[in-house]
Amino acid sequence: MAAPTINDSACGVATGSSVATDAALTISSGDVVYVWFYLADNPSVAASGVSSAGGGTFTEIADSGLTSGFQRLYLYRSTDATVGSHVITATPSGSTANLGVMAVSVSGVDAGTPNGTALFASGSGSGDAVSATISSGTDAIVLDGIGRVQTGDMAATGGNTILDQRNRASTIQVGTSWEAGAASVATGWGVNGQGTVSAWEWLLGALSINGGAGGSAPTVDTNPEGAAAPVGGTAVYAITATGATSYQWQVSTDGGETWTNVTGGSGATTATYTTPAAAAGDNGRQYRCRATNASGTTDSLGAWFFVSGLASAGKARRATLSALWLRTVRRTGSIRGRGVNLLRGMPDNAPNRDSADLMAAWSTFFWEPSPPPPPPAPASFPPINPSVRFAALLRF
Repeated sequence: MAAPTINDSACGVATGSSVATDAALTISSGDVVYVWFYLADNPSVAASGVSSAGGGTFTEIADSGLTSGFQRLYLYRSTDATVGSHVITATPSGSTANLGVMAVSVSGVDAGTPNGTALFASGSGSGDAVSATISSGTDAIVLDGIGRVQTGDMAATGGNTILDQRNRASTIQVGTSWEAGAASVATGWGVNGQGTVSAWEWLLGALSINGGAGGSAPTVDTNPEGAAAPVGGTAVYAITATGATSYQWQVSTDGGETWTNVTGGSGATTATYTTPAAAAGDNGRQYRCRATNASGTTDSLGAWFFVSGLASAGKARRATLSALWLRTVRRTGSIRGRGVNLLRGMPDNAPNRDSADLMAAWSTFFWEPSPPPPPPAPASFPPINPSVRFAALLRF
C-alpha cells in the first residue's frame, strides 16, 4: 500500500456562532475530508457540527475535552463529501469569542480503516508546542491541528510541513500540518519570535491516516494467445496491461480450476513468458499472467497449450474437451455459459455463449482436422488421332 496524499487544505477563523474556511476546499473523487474545529474562551460551548457547502456527512471522531479552562479541539471526518470546491463550516453549540476551522482533503486513504486514534497534548508558555508521541507507519501520514493563544504565525519545528494557518485579531492562531508516518512521530509548532508571555496556552491534536489502494488495479489490454509446439519446442505468451508494475505467469493443469506459478522457462515475472521445452505430458495446459500494482491484481484470460505432432494428440484434445464439458455441465446444469468459456480457455466471467457456439468451439478449436478433400478428377481432353496419342505415350 502507498501512503495517503494531501489533496488540498483550507483554514478560517471567526468569532460568534460559526466559522468557515476563507477559501473553498478542493475535494476529488475518493477523498476523505478531515476537519479540526478549535473553540476558545467559552467553557460551556461545545461543537455542534461540521458541514460542506456541497453536501456530505461529517462525523465527530475525536474530542480533546476542555483544557486550560477555556479551549477545546474536535476532529471530524467525512468519507462521502461531495466532489468539487466547497467551503467548510463548523458550528458551535453557542457563541464564543474565538473559533478556528482547519479542513484537509486526503486521497489514497484506506477504505476499511481510514485512520488510527487521535492523540491530544496541551501546555502553556513561550516554548514550542509539541504533540503527544503518535505511532504511525511508512504507509501512513500524520495530520496535526493546533490552536494557540498567539499574535502571529507559528513555525514548524518537528519535521512537519505546515499546510495552513490563520490568526484572529492577534489573539489566537490555528493551523494544520502533516508529516510522513514513522514508528514514532512528535510534531512541533514554535512561537516564531512572537514574544515570551508565559501564559500562552496551546492545544494540539495528531492523527495517523492509513494508506489504502488509492487507485485502480491494472487493466489487461491484450490477453495471451493459445499456442502449440512439438515435443522439445517452446511457446511464447505475452500480455499488455496498463498500470502494471509487476507480472507473474501461472500455469493450470486442470482446465483453469487451480493455478500455480510457473517454474522453468524464461520471463516468468515479465510481460512475455517463454515455456520450457515441451513434453508430451504438457498437452492441454493453460497459461495466464497476473498483473499487479499497489492497488491490486488483475488476471489475464487463460491461454491453451497443445503439444503438436503427437499420435494421440487428437484423442487427448477430445478427452480434455469432454472432461471439461462434463464437469461444467455438472456444475452449472447447462451446456450454456461457462462450458464454452472453459473450452476456449476463457475465465469463468467471460461473456456467455450459446450451444451453437459450443459446438463451433468443439469442431473448430479442438477436433482433429477433417480429412483432406479428394483430388480433382483428371481433366478431359478432346479426342486426338491415334498417331498423336502414341507419340505422347512414347514421351512418358
